Amino acid sequence: MNGPHVGAGKVVGLGDFIDLKIRYSAVERQAAQVAIMEERRIMRKQVEERRIMRKQVVWGFLTLVLLSGGMAYWRLTAEPPALMDDTAVVAIPATSPKSDPKKESEEEKERRKLLGVWHDDSQDNRKMTMTLIKDGTGTMLVELSGWQAALYASKLRFDMKWSLNGKKLFMKTMGGEPADKVNLVLNMAGNTGEDTILELTDDRLLLLNKDGKTKYNWRRAKKDEGSK
Repeated sequence: MNGPHVGAGKVVGLGDFIDLKIRYSAVERQAAQVAIMEERRIMRKQVEERRIMRKQVVWGFLTLVLLSGGMAYWRLTAEPPALMDDTAVVAIPATSPKSDPKKESEEEKERRKLLGVWHDDSQDNRKMTMTLIKDGTGTMLVELSGWQAALYASKLRFDMKWSLNGKKLFMKTMGGEPADKVNLVLNMAGNTGEDTILELTDDRLLLLNKDGKTKYNWRRAKKDEGSK
């Protein structure tokens, strides 16, 4: 029967029962909404924590890369360590002015011919000027263009020592300017060189690199060129 109910001395009508049920349903909906909101809050927190963790990992990786790159650049631009070469670059004394030129050895003649200023502009994006002095010192001026100039510098000057042993021309770079760029080159390619003289005349010097492939075709600078 759908009549009124009697309980605990109180009569509850059908309307009151429906009203209680509606209120209970509202409480259930509210509790469900609170639970959903709490679940969403927890999910958002977890997503934010994962985002922060990913960001920290990325920044850590980038920091490591930058530090590694910075250390590598510092090492490459630092002054290269002194090398213990098997072949010492020692200047051979020039022939005394009082000595008879007819008694010059072939090596002394070639050494005398080597002295002066030489140009090599046969390489793409690179022009070189080499100056060899009597006392066994010299300079190498390298003028770069294109991407090489952007990577290193438009001009590099290498200060070196040189010596001649038979047909072998030995060179050792002692420093240069700009120092960081010169050191970058030296740390990558080394600071010693060994070339074989294929041809040496008053106007031409043809050298073969130690690799057996690369040739350098030098021509003697004219007086006006050497003074620049």
